[in-house]
Amino acid sequence: MVPPDRWWHQHFNVSGEPARYIAIHSPVGHIGEQTFTQIEYHEEDPAIRKIYEEELKRRGLESKNGA
Repeated sequence: MVPPDRWWHQHFNVSGEPARYIAIHSPVGHIGEQTFTQIEYHEEDPAIRKIYEEELKRRGLESKNGA
């Protein structure tokens, strides 16, 4: 699934194995002026962090970042 342009979304890894995410997008300037940002841990909605931490705990895992 690809969210529409400028929709905020997040990716979470609830596996015991490391994961990488790659963003593929149109070149800057292709569709008007684009800026790309991400939500840092300290800017995350605390409710989202809580859900993520609970899901990790359910799987016997702990977050290595942003805790």
